[in-house]
Amino acid sequence: MSHYDTLGVAPDADAAAVTRAFRDRARELHPDRNPGNPAAQQQMAAVNRAYQTLRNPQQRAAYDRSLNLSGSAPPQPRPHPRPGSREQVVEEEQERQRQRAEREAERRREEQAEEEQREREAERRRRRARREREERQREHANRRRRAEDETWRAEQHMREGMRTWPLWQLKQFITNHERQMEEAALPSDRLFAARLLEMGQEELLRRYRADEADEADGEQWEWEADRDERRRPSGSSTAGAEAERERRYRELREQRERRERRERERQRDAEEAERERQARVERYRREREEKQAREREAARRRAQEREAEEQRRFVERERARRRRIDAERDRQRQARARREREEAERQRREENEQRFRARSARGRRQQAEQDEQN
Repeated sequence: MSHYDTLGVAPDADAAAVTRAFRDRARELHPDRNPGNPAAQQQMAAVNRAYQTLRNPQQRAAYDRSLNLSGSAPPQPRPHPRPGSREQVVEEEQERQRQRAEREAERRREEQAEEEQREREAERRRRRARREREERQREHANRRRRAEDETWRAEQHMREGMRTWPLWQLKQFITNHERQMEEAALPSDRLFAARLLEMGQEELLRRYRADEADEADGEQWEWEADRDERRRPSGSSTAGAEAERERRYRELREQRERRERRERERQRDAEEAERERQARVERYRREREEKQAREREAARRRAQEREAEEQRRFVERERARRRRIDAERDRQRQARARREREEAERQRREENEQRFRARSARGRRQQAEQDEQN
């Protein structure tokens, strides 16, 4: 058996036909499809030897010469099928199927390449969006840091200026910002007014504490003066000293009354400030809860939008897949209808040929009969 018979090709077959025949035979005799079959392994080895010989033009030419020198009949080319015959129709159908398979494989490779290209583009877009988001976050953090530094410097400058204000101006400043905080329409304005109000209250509290320290020093001085007066001998006191002592006692009582009055005012101011602070904290708490509720609602809406987008994409992918399936079915249906038409055309040609042969035979018989009669 020659290598041509092993591969099942004609001696005049080209390299592409030899390669297709080798692949078909190798697919049939592969060890994975024929496990534990020694005959299949031997046939596979013979197919490999035949293909290795016939794939090389020089080795194939030498093999053809060896076949002629060995005395065997030279390989005869396979006769071309007669036009319109069944063999030609079968060969044409096989060639069309092979071409369709190649076009389908090419189309699938193109679709796969396009899908990979789309995936790479999507990945590049995702990386670019991630880099832009990180840059925006860094820029936002830098702007917030600069704003905090500027706010701190402005507060320090404001505190230094408040130390030079008189008490009436400081109280007027606190009253004005309390009113601004109540009348502010935007949360940012309310926060700004609350911060300035807090700074003014801190400065007022610092002054009250300084006044208390000064009063304590004055009381200490009065106590020491009274102690020295009591230590003097009783005979040394004069009318002038008695009048001075009465004057100092009177001043001490007035100072004590003023101190008590200021203490009552500070206590009243502290109570009002505490009530205002509690009201401000309550407002801030309500605003924070409202903001959190708005953020949760926005997050829920975004999640719903993402879910709707994913559902839409899924539906689009399903539609595209169904369109591909329908198109494939249409192609198969058209190919089946074309094969049926070709088969019907072939049968019609065969019937016409048979009728023509029958008419030709009848004509020859009639001619022979006429010749015999003559």
